[in-house]
Order: sequence, then structure tokens, then C-alpha cells
Amino acid sequence: MAHTETLEIERKYDVGPAEVVPDFSGLDGVIGVDGGTVVLEAVYYDLEDRALLRHGITLRRRRGGKDEGWHTKFPAGQHRLEVLVPLPGADEAPPAEVIDLVRVHVRDQNLTPVARLTTTCTITNLIDPTGNVLIELSDDVVDAQDLTTGVERSWREWEAEAVGVERLSTKKQTALLDAVEHLVLNANASPASGEPKLARAMGGVPEMAPLDGKPGSVRHVLSASFREVTAELKTCDLRVRRHQEGALHQLRVRTRTLRSMLKTYGHLLDKDQTSDLEGRLQSLGRNLGAARDAEVMQDLIREGIARQPQGTIARHAIRRLEGTAAADYEKAFARVLRELNSAEYFRMLDALDDFASRLPLAEGKSNGGKARSRLPRAVEDQQTRVVKSARRANREADLDAQLELLHDVRKRSKRLRYAIRAVAGASGFSFGRTLGKSMKASEKIQNTLGIHRDSVLFQQYVLKSGRAAHRARENSFSYGVLFEAESSIQRAAEARFRKMIKQLNSK
Repeated sequence: MAHTETLEIERKYDVGPAEVVPDFSGLDGVIGVDGGTVVLEAVYYDLEDRALLRHGITLRRRRGGKDEGWHTKFPAGQHRLEVLVPLPGADEAPPAEVIDLVRVHVRDQNLTPVARLTTTCTITNLIDPTGNVLIELSDDVVDAQDLTTGVERSWREWEAEAVGVERLSTKKQTALLDAVEHLVLNANASPASGEPKLARAMGGVPEMAPLDGKPGSVRHVLSASFREVTAELKTCDLRVRRHQEGALHQLRVRTRTLRSMLKTYGHLLDKDQTSDLEGRLQSLGRNLGAARDAEVMQDLIREGIARQPQGTIARHAIRRLEGTAAADYEKAFARVLRELNSAEYFRMLDALDDFASRLPLAEGKSNGGKARSRLPRAVEDQQTRVVKSARRANREADLDAQLELLHDVRKRSKRLRYAIRAVAGASGFSFGRTLGKSMKASEKIQNTLGIHRDSVLFQQYVLKSGRAAHRARENSFSYGVLFEAESSIQRAAEARFRKMIKQLNSK
């Protein structure tokens, strides 16, 4: 079933029952106005614990108006993203396509109706000289019923939405909305809180449980960090399901970040629960890793070909390389989607929610001690392991063994950086200048070895493709060119790595 996505750029205003919509015809760039009145009937769906509303998401079935259908709205920075799926028929239950958009929250639970809204909308369209609508101002009189309590509420609000967003720059949109707002406020309206209609219908948004532990304690700081990264993982899940660019990589990063936190700070946490959650995340990480590697390979192929003089790489070789990589990615991405809809994944999310909301510390540690002493010590231990691994890799003479050791150094460097960044970013915790420098050093090592590993993987892929081409009696010269070109990239990365090791040894 086809769906459409729209970025809502709008401002809301509270207004009394007797106020009159102002005249907008004199605004710069507006030559006229038109409009009409329509009655909209909407039923909102959520879980028993209001998980969607708590995460700023609303899901409704709307009848009436020009956009009948299933509307799902997500936070998008200062704005909201709306996904519209047409009504499939008389069925009032949300269709699978709609539920899949919010599956990370719904999982295998049932969505139920939580509110019914009848909105009488009087529309005023602000029209430009070409006849296009720039701004739609909706004068909404809302009659709402909370279906969970039976409480009825009514209110009036004005919504000014930038409709012609593809024709106007952000600066012009803001200027036009500012001009509309000036007239609206002069008409005795006041800026609304910005919360969705559903929140108003149900008396507000359910509050998140307060963070555990005393401020400044290990429990308090790590609770904030796990909650933040868990929320980010769910947002990335939503983006992956909508096939957004970069979403797969970001979901993998959040998964790795959680595992890095468990490994780095695990000795402060309950061993059994930490081990269980780490294992569940590792299972997810395998499928994400395969899909991400296949996605990256497509980029490496394009970059590798682009580095060669035009015409050097035969078209049949390009077709084989790109075609096989695209097929590999489609298969791997399909496995990711199956995983994201599996019972095992839902239970992992359940375990993650429970872990983040009630952080299980090691036995006998009510608050885990002071974060300012215990967390830097945990990070310093990881830093020591990175340095030891790097030195061991630098000394290794066997090429195959060194490649494995370099990969281990990269993973440890990434783990250190993720563990520091997650805690510092979510809680504002400071590890001090020394560990800040460590994170930068880890990032440099990670990036350098990342270039090296990508080159090795691309080389292996080219070799495999070249052998397949040879068996098919195709000319394999192009594969040899691409294979050999990677050697200089690897040597340069190895030289940078050795330089970093010297710097580490001098400290």
C-alpha cells in the first residue's frame, strides 16, 4: 500500500471562542486568500501505557477532508514528520503497514482506541501570485473524548502550517510564519504548548519515571546514559523501517554503543543481567553488521572504480561488481527487517527497557559509588587494553595474524570512544581533559584502521568476483587493477598506524 511522507512546519496558537481570524491579504507575497470548512473525525490509537504518546508519536484514523487515511506523526527536530497511509476499506483496526511504522514500541502488543476527536476546521489559504498556497491557517474547534476515562474536553486553536515548503527556502518560510504570527498574536491568540491534540484530549503526556539514584552517583549517570541511547536506538529503528538513508548505520552504531557501555562499565553492573542483554544485542548486531558491510561495499566499489582512469575498468566488470553487491545488500537488508519483526527482537527491547529504567548494579552497590571516580577508572582500564592491543599488533610479523589483531584494536578503540561519548553526551558527565584526549586518539586509530579494513575487505571482494568472472570466461584484467590499487591505500594506513604507536610509546 503506497504511503506519503510530509514534514510538518507549523505553529499552534490557543484562542478564545469569540476571536476573529485576522486578514492576511496584505502580507508580502500574498495576493489573496481562500478556504472553506470541513469536519474531521479522528480516532487515536495507543498502547495501555501510552508508549506512543510518551515518545511524541501519534497514530490516528481520520475520515473527512482531503487526506483521509491513517496518519502517523513522529518528532523531527523542531517539526513533525507525518506518514499518511490511505484507508484500506471499512476495517477500523490499524493495518500491518501502519503498525510496522511503530513496531519498535508496539512489538507484539495490541493497539487500542484511546481518544475520539471531532474537529470543525475553517481553512484560510494564503495564496502567492502563481496561485500556489504558501500558508494554510486552520481555525480548529475541537470536541474530544478520552475513551479510557470517558472525560470530554473542548477547545479552539489556530494552526499555521507552511504548505509550499518545496518552493520556499527555510529563511522565507520562517519570515512568512513570523508575519502570520504577528497578526495572529495581535488578534488575541497566544502561543500554544505545541503538544499534539491527543495529549490535550487525554489531559497531558504521561511522565517518564524519574532517574534512579542520587545525582552524581554511578546509578544516576549510567541510568541517564542507557535511557538516552535506548531512545536513540528506537528512533533509528523507525528510520530503518522507512528506508531512510544512513538509518542502518545509525542503528548499528546505537547497538554497538550499548554493547560498549555494557563491556566498559559491566563490572559495576549485575553480571547476569548484563551478560543476558549483551548477548541479545550481539545477535542483533550480527545481522546489522552484515547489511551495513554490504551497504558499504557498494560505496567502496564506486570509489575504487572512480580512482582509476576512465575506461580502465571494463563495463562487464562494473556490472558484475555492482550487481552482486546490490543483490547482497537486498538480501542482508531483508534479514534485518525480519529480525526487527521477530519475537527475539521484541524481547530484546523488553529487556533493554527494563535494564534502562531500573539499572541493575552489582550486588551490594545501592548507588554504585561516585561517578567522578569510578567511571573514569573504568575508561582508563579500557584505554590500557587499547594501547596493549595496538602494541601487540605492531609487533606481529605474520600478516594474517596482524590483520586480525588490527581489527581487534579497531574494535577496542571504537568501544572506548562509544563508551565515553554515550555517558558524556547523555548526562553531561565530564571525564576530564586527559580522557578527552584519549577519545580523540581512539578516534584517530579507529578511523585509520577503518580505512585499512575497508580496503582489505574490498580487495577480498574483488578477488572473489575476479575468480567468478574467470570461471565465466570473462576477461579478469579489471579485477587485477582494482586489487593492486588497494595495496598503496593499506600501506599508507599502516604507516599512519605505526606513527600513532610511536606516539603512544613515548607517553
